[in-house]
Parts: sequence; C-alpha cells; structure tokens
Amino acid sequence: MPRGGEQRSTRAARGAGTAGGAREWTAGALVFSGRPDPAWTLDADAVDGVRAALDALPPPEPVPAARGVSRRLGYRGSFVAAPDGRRWTAFAGFVHEDPAPRGGARRVVRRDDGRVLERAILATAPPGALPPGVADDAV
Repeated sequence: MPRGGEQRSTRAARGAGTAGGAREWTAGALVFSGRPDPAWTLDADAVDGVRAALDALPPPEPVPAARGVSRRLGYRGSFVAAPDGRRWTAFAGFVHEDPAPRGGARRVVRRDDGRVLERAILATAPPGALPPGVADDAV
C-alpha cells in the first residue's frame, strides 16, 4: 500500500505536472480524524468524468463567509487534486477551489447543485476504499 495509507487504482492518469511534483490526479474522501483519509489515483476515464463535472459547475459567486469546509467529525466531503497543485473540496452543495501553490490566486467557492461533483468524486473510489455509508452521506 502506498505511503500514508492511501489506496491506488491500477491505471494512473498522467498529467502535465510540475517539475519534481506529482504527475497524476488524485481523489479522496475526508472522513477520519487522527488517521489518514482514504485517497486514490484516478485513471484517465475517471479524470475525464471529474473534469466534466468541474466544467459544469456554475461560475464563482459571492458566498457567505460562514460557508467553509466542515470541521465536524465524520464525513466532511470529497476532494480531487490536479497534477499542478490545484485542489477542489466538495461538500454539502459547495466546492472550494484552492489554487496551485505559489499561484498567486485566491480560493474560489462555487455551487455544486445536486452535489454532482461531490458524488462524481466518490464514485471513482476503488472497491473497499471508503468506509460503509460514506457515499450515502453525499446524497
């Protein structure tokens, strides 16, 4: 098993990457406190599906400051990370987009009506990667 308890799919999706950085798309679920969350490498088909869901999100709009990634125990959303360092965290109808490190851009929040992106990310999990009931939490 790869470092940090992460699970990996058999076919890695390669991206442009950055010199010395990760060159694959990864996804996971935020579910644990005190141990590594499940994460996996996306294959090319999964990357295409997640990118289509990302592209379908409505443009950014002002969101109340209180809207943030949940700090509760248990399931707190799903995430996908691109080879260039960008990361999207989807939870409860919102997507928090973090720009690439040292990119100079600021965090963007977008609506995920119907939790489409959140569920698309969870659907890429390899069998056994998610604790029972996690996918049900995104319904």
